[in-house]
Amino acid sequence: MNYNLYKEKGINVSLDKEKYEKLPPKKYFVYISEEGDFSRENKNAYYEILSGKIGVPFVILSKINASIADFLNCQECTDLINNSLFTITQVMSIDNNKETNSDWENNYIKLSVKIKVPKILFYFSKRRMNDEDGSNLKEFPCSVNRQMVRAIRGYYDEFVKAIYKNSTDKAHKLAAELLFEAYKNIADKRFDEENKKEVEEIKKNKALLNEKYIIFAHARTGSTTLLRVLEQHEELKMAHEPFSQGYFIDGPSRKKIREILSNKDLYFSLVEIFKKNNGFKHIQQHINIEFNKELLLLEKAKIIFLYRKNLLETAISSRISSLVQDWGWNPDKFKEKTRSFKFPQISIKELEQIIKKIKTQNNDYKDFMIENGVNFFELAYEDLFGPEVTYEEKIKIVNRIFDFFGKPYITNPEKVERIKHMLNPEEMKTGSIELYKKIPNIMEIEKTLGSKENGYLFKKNQEKIKPSSDGVKNIFSRFWKKS
Repeated sequence: MNYNLYKEKGINVSLDKEKYEKLPPKKYFVYISEEGDFSRENKNAYYEILSGKIGVPFVILSKINASIADFLNCQECTDLINNSLFTITQVMSIDNNKETNSDWENNYIKLSVKIKVPKILFYFSKRRMNDEDGSNLKEFPCSVNRQMVRAIRGYYDEFVKAIYKNSTDKAHKLAAELLFEAYKNIADKRFDEENKKEVEEIKKNKALLNEKYIIFAHARTGSTTLLRVLEQHEELKMAHEPFSQGYFIDGPSRKKIREILSNKDLYFSLVEIFKKNNGFKHIQQHINIEFNKELLLLEKAKIIFLYRKNLLETAISSRISSLVQDWGWNPDKFKEKTRSFKFPQISIKELEQIIKKIKTQNNDYKDFMIENGVNFFELAYEDLFGPEVTYEEKIKIVNRIFDFFGKPYITNPEKVERIKHMLNPEEMKTGSIELYKKIPNIMEIEKTLGSKENGYLFKKNQEKIKPSSDGVKNIFSRFWKKS
């Protein structure tokens, strides 16, 4: 890189960690700023924090007492910007000696047109925007008011506003979080559009052309036990939560699934998953709603939609696992860990929010599948794992799942015995009344949130939300096939 080309125009170029002779294309982001501004008062600046979160270095283009016109007239700057992953353009002061409010607005708009990569407009200041004419607004960005920012923000993909009294570590950390969310939004929108053709090509990969089997579940719904049961079938090889942070595609290479920021990431990962598996268990919370819907719309996919009727138990179970940092993959270890764990009080308001969120998401996903003709099998936790359900009824439901998958029943005596062990609630169930009672305010939780709609924790079984009154027969009828 020829730094003299920039210096001749008064532009300072600052590179993250080291100076590159040639910056790798699309492997860095650019921050356009006024040198000595509010954001530079902190050593651990937000762009450094953002760089760490995204995993790419940053390049700063800055100038003392800069106006946006300085960058607009720098072709080298434009080339550097358009070779980047994305750019952050700071809302800078207006130079009252050189430009009017209208000039300032037009220059920002002109620069936005020249920028061909995703772009974020960033207002970072100690003061709030307002509708005054700006003549007495001395805090950075000087002389800039709300009306001026409104005039330009629509020309950028995202607008982020961060206002803090002081340039503290906390302020920069929060600003970085806001920018990271904006970056993810850009990734969802812009990157998907740019890579649409590539995504269509990935979809043609032979690994995605065969029939697929997916357990689509909320956390704490018995999905791990169901996965273990289905894995006993010799024709099913199912991955365990491949979009969770701790998942590796294969042990020896330790190759991790990439972070899902776009449809391209999603389908690339699905190819890797289905190279060695014909199904997987997926927890809704591991990726966002739009990517979950992409999973549900996969060609030749057969979905088990697993949920729990007792929402209060689901919420409590989720909080318990979060507190002890154990999600019950090994029931014996989970029980041992919770036995000695001293539980704090659990926020009733937080539980109420969890219940509301689960209820809304389950209804939305079910409606989405019905509206889009998704081939799915609806299964409630209580219908397979409930204490009133006999072993014979459980086996009938498991066999009905194999019917749905188009697979023969398991007849191997050893595997049948193994399944019987897995479906024994005494062996596999991690939640219990004794465990709930370890929570100091559990009776208050029961009194406040327990209801026919949410479910109960301590009422007698017959007063709890029960399995379907028609038993297994009703489960069999819950198929939704593509028309």
